[in-house]
Amino acid sequence: MLQPPAYASRVVVEELGIDLPIISGDLQPPPNYPLCDVAAYITRFSQPYETGVTYLSAHAQKGMFLPLLEAAQRDDGKELKGVTVDVYTSDAMRYRYEISEVVPHAVDYAVVATLPLEERTLVLQTSEGPFGTTEKLQVVATPVDEAPADPAEANPEAKPRDCRPDPLKSGDPATSAPPAGEEVVEVVAPTPDWQPVPIPSASPGPSASGLALAHVPSRVVVDELGIDLPVISGDLQPPPNYPFCDVAAYITFLGRPDEPGTTYITAHA
Repeated sequence: MLQPPAYASRVVVEELGIDLPIISGDLQPPPNYPLCDVAAYITRFSQPYETGVTYLSAHAQKGMFLPLLEAAQRDDGKELKGVTVDVYTSDAMRYRYEISEVVPHAVDYAVVATLPLEERTLVLQTSEGPFGTTEKLQVVATPVDEAPADPAEANPEAKPRDCRPDPLKSGDPATSAPPAGEEVVEVVAPTPDWQPVPIPSASPGPSASGLALAHVPSRVVVDELGIDLPVISGDLQPPPNYPFCDVAAYITFLGRPDEPGTTYITAHA
């Protein structure tokens, strides 16, 4: 399975007490509920060493991005300006950013279209309310410096936890907030329908994320050879694990069929 040189592996906002391992956002793709106790990088955006936007998300729960939401709700988030964010990558590098903008009540990726693609930028996302809440908090940070890091420090063990609320465990879609007393707070970070210039639109209907879902490859057919396979994200079985059988996989850091560039699909022989 082809993979980019390195992945975002840890995010630290020391001033807020945030320190989380990072996993691929495709490990729990929509409409499933994102995993707890980790942050996730959105595969259709850049990695920290690349130009463009690195987009990380996590639940607004204790031990995750809740302090980010709480700070944003005080005095319009002014205390967040200038706060340092460190993002580590799996090749033992540390990329330091400084928060420059707080975007509350977001329902789409419009903020991305305002960011310079020729530069490196970080966006952190979390939810603004309980399960079923559409609006998200987005925090933009600009790069300060980068430096080598200790490999062990850069690669904490991720222990993602299935924290789906009962409606999703039973297969029911999210259509409203939970009953009174329910404390689960949800954030979904779907792979966006990335275009360099146009602004991605909000989801046309209710969804767990409130943000637009991607057009991802779902089936590959070579009729003449009798090939007909469902297509899943290549990140669903990340290295060093063995890729799944009976499906093909799209390589997440390359293009989608409706985008310029190369779409790369792989399967066992």
